[in-house]
Amino acid sequence: MKISKKVLNTEFAGSSQSVNYGLVPGTRINEMRYMCDFGPTQFEEVRRAIAYIVDRDEINKQLTGGYRDNGVDLARLKTQEMRFLRKDMQMIFQDPYSSLNPRMTVGQIIGEGLLAHGIFKKNDEKMQAYVMEVMEKCGLAPYMIHRYPHQFSGGQRQRIGIARALALKPRFVVCDEAVSALDVSIQSQIVNLLKDLGSEDNLAYLFISHGLSVVKYISDRIGVMYLGNIVELAESQEMFDHPTHPYTEALLSAIPTTDVDSNREMIPLEGDIPSPVHPPKGCKFHTRCKYCTEICKHITLELVEMRPGHFVACHNPLGVEKDS
Repeated sequence: MKISKKVLNTEFAGSSQSVNYGLVPGTRINEMRYMCDFGPTQFEEVRRAIAYIVDRDEINKQLTGGYRDNGVDLARLKTQEMRFLRKDMQMIFQDPYSSLNPRMTVGQIIGEGLLAHGIFKKNDEKMQAYVMEVMEKCGLAPYMIHRYPHQFSGGQRQRIGIARALALKPRFVVCDEAVSALDVSIQSQIVNLLKDLGSEDNLAYLFISHGLSVVKYISDRIGVMYLGNIVELAESQEMFDHPTHPYTEALLSAIPTTDVDSNREMIPLEGDIPSPVHPPKGCKFHTRCKYCTEICKHITLELVEMRPGHFVACHNPLGVEKDS
């Protein structure tokens, strides 16, 4: 999937307020394999934006850029055409409790999408065999097919959500804080499961998370967001080895370490996060940035490639010599 135009801008409006964000500059997500975003709490914009992929009417109303899938402009598709494409784009939700219908069995939950897209017909014996196969692939015993969500642990419920998403054999999966509600030991199991399934089925993930250790482990490419805007974009190891945006530097300095000999100091960010409804002019981070200069308060800088494949939106990038 390619997000077309230079920057995709979307505005979510309420009765008297609106939030704007730029998602990512013309990048092919499927070529990244595992694309991760992390940043502060304004992730609702991203979640809603990805959800809008599957709603043709909202795409037509909201998007000023465009989503493209293999060259197809999703905003121009008709309702039935969009329905056909939805099975290629699935989502794993953050809350493994509220994202499952308590009145449906595991088999019904996983099979709902298969019926909706006409892959199987109702009461088809082959569907039950296929659902059990998907369950086993996701670490769920086939005999659990007739159980209800309340009979499972949090980790098992998330596996059900993963099985539901992967049953349709998608090419692109959005993982919206897919492990944040789970215990650390369970998180590792789910992340390893996602990596294994991604390799087996050649999936592309957009992994939204605040857990930087998880992000580093699972991602091929990372985007750092602040107030709904990508401020830095790079390969995973490059991002951790050479953080170039002051916000990225502060985030990475806050990662806990067990190395008693580490000389790394935490970089505190003073002040509060500005309102996303009424963001400051210029760089949105300038109100909390210790490297802020006068130009930061007035001019918004777009992403610039500082190193091969490493983009940053900053007037004072770290580790980059300025032209005299």
